[in-house]
Amino acid sequence: IKEAMREWESKTCLRFVPRTNETNYVWIYRSLGCWSEVGKVHGRKNYLSMGKGCDYKHVMVHELGHAIGFWHEQSRPDRDNYIRILFDNVDDSMKYNFEKRKWGTEVIDYNVPYDYGSIMHYPWTAFSKNGKPTIEPIRDLNGKLPYIGLSDDDALQARRMYSCAGM
Repeated sequence: IKEAMREWESKTCLRFVPRTNETNYVWIYRSLGCWSEVGKVHGRKNYLSMGKGCDYKHVMVHELGHAIGFWHEQSRPDRDNYIRILFDNVDDSMKYNFEKRKWGTEVIDYNVPYDYGSIMHYPWTAFSKNGKPTIEPIRDLNGKLPYIGLSDDDALQARRMYSCAGM
């Protein structure tokens, strides 16, 4: 968890500090699944679950991304210009993970382009019911894969989101 926090801190102005009496904070706990509420939850804690199988740095970097305000990259409203979602291959109970979000009310891109290499991008076979791809890039990516670490554009978007001066 601390390594994941340090990754965000090393590339942005964000700082994760132990809670004292703050009203708004991220509560990291053991539960079922790997998930987090998205962004600041006013007046209460933001839940971030690290269940069985979630103990990997890249998973924690991803979940912290949700906590600081990031939706999944493949949920951007402009995603159809970059990827195809192969819904026939997606487990029916997981299709909600591929819903598009709305510009302005849910997603602000801060003038950062679609990022195939974002830590917030699902792998090509995420939630597959048959082992086949659920996400297909529209253009050749020259071997670039999603979900491998905090990308430069992830950091740029966070710096713009949090008005990090001088970074």
